[in-house]
Amino acid sequence: MRVKRFIWFLAILALLSGWNAAGASYAGDFLITAPEQIASYEAHPITVHVPEDGQLTVRVRQMEDEMVIWSGEVIQGECSFEWDGLLSYGELLHFGQSAELIAELTGQTGNVQSVRSAFTVAKPKCRIQFALPYRDSICAPDPLYQVDIKLSAPGELHFTVCPEEEPGKKIVSGIRWVTDPDIVEVVRWRGTLKNGQNAPAGLYRFTCWPDKREDLSVSFPIEVASEKAEELPLTLTSYWADRVPLSKEERIAFFSSPVAVVDGLEGSGTPVFSEPTYNSLKLGMVHGATVSLKILELGIPNGWTKVGFCRYGDGSYQEGYIRTESLAMVRPSGHYGLIADLASQTMYVFLDGELVGSLLFSSAMDGLKVETCCGVFLTGLRMENFREEGFQYDYVIRIDGSNLLHQVGYRYGPNASFTEQRQQLGTRASHGCIRMAETPGERGTGLTAWWIYSHIPKRTVLIVVDDYAKRLSEAMGEAGFTAASPVQDAPDLSE
Repeated sequence: MRVKRFIWFLAILALLSGWNAAGASYAGDFLITAPEQIASYEAHPITVHVPEDGQLTVRVRQMEDEMVIWSGEVIQGECSFEWDGLLSYGELLHFGQSAELIAELTGQTGNVQSVRSAFTVAKPKCRIQFALPYRDSICAPDPLYQVDIKLSAPGELHFTVCPEEEPGKKIVSGIRWVTDPDIVEVVRWRGTLKNGQNAPAGLYRFTCWPDKREDLSVSFPIEVASEKAEELPLTLTSYWADRVPLSKEERIAFFSSPVAVVDGLEGSGTPVFSEPTYNSLKLGMVHGATVSLKILELGIPNGWTKVGFCRYGDGSYQEGYIRTESLAMVRPSGHYGLIADLASQTMYVFLDGELVGSLLFSSAMDGLKVETCCGVFLTGLRMENFREEGFQYDYVIRIDGSNLLHQVGYRYGPNASFTEQRQQLGTRASHGCIRMAETPGERGTGLTAWWIYSHIPKRTVLIVVDDYAKRLSEAMGEAGFTAASPVQDAPDLSE
């Protein structure tokens, strides 16, 4: 008899305190129902039983981060909506990590109540998360043109190039089997036909789609120029980090002007000497392809050029000499531009000179051997995620050797969390990389590391400077800015 009474007591206590079963949670008359498993890129019905009129907000919580997926005025009864299992700007839920939905209701009486529903994160559907062309036009044959494509899950990646006027005429086509979706696929096209001849001048369209789902394709135009672009000659530098662009017109010019780089592989080092001779002191190393040099003097006898650069390591500005044959002028992607302000630890993102948004970051902590160098850089390869000192770092883009752009790290494991490094945003806390915010911020910033990773093309100009916001404010007064308003979506350059 005592055992039966105890069981009834537990049952009544459970009803009073609310219950949480797979896919549903209950608190009084407040109930949220969701599928037991939720996968990104799939429509999932979410139903909330609302006990009174008021303001309802539904958030998803994972890895100590929260994001609103639905909010609005509701009346007593049932409120239903669909959720595609995606986070801010189309980021995937983290597969293998626990998650929950949180519904919060502020009633007309001012009463606030909340209810939760746990779910497991299933593997995402195979979709194209992004397809980023290096630039809008090509001069055949062009070995540099590429498209970075990321799938959300293992599967087939299909792609074609067709004349804009003849969408069914495939002059290039291909299929790749993607086994590791964390690695971005790079599709290159030299502007040539299947027979190796240059494609005729005109407008073409690159199209890609996942797993035979051509109805889910992503496409954008490519212009093939009638004449091959002339090789850009080395010229004295007009735009560098000591001349920060303050107006829209200056930013457009800066972000689209050719820059001088070492003509080599990303991450490879080329020495700069104190005098125009190999026997002189080595001032430092410059990494290939992504680090812009300030050209100070051309035509020095025996094939040397005088350059200015910020030395990898201590970040100090140096002037020295490098072999002219090792240099090349390259044209940036052009549309986007990034400015990282070390004083405020804020990155500003521009599109065609206009501010799109900003995000907080953490640069190198004081006293390290490797500083986050000031200077001008080009975004390089999208690299694999990596782990270091108990943290995992995602959305990695090379900018200067082992100095990278990437998301703040999270403690990996069953109870993964961003909390530790998120709290360091806005301070110097990294080992040299720029650690970017993982969620839209609360201090006037609206972008995330995933947004940068999924929207910024290769060879986008990044200016790292000590005090951009201060310079802008001093130069433009009230026309300057301190941070951008949150953005809801990224501009679409595919049309």
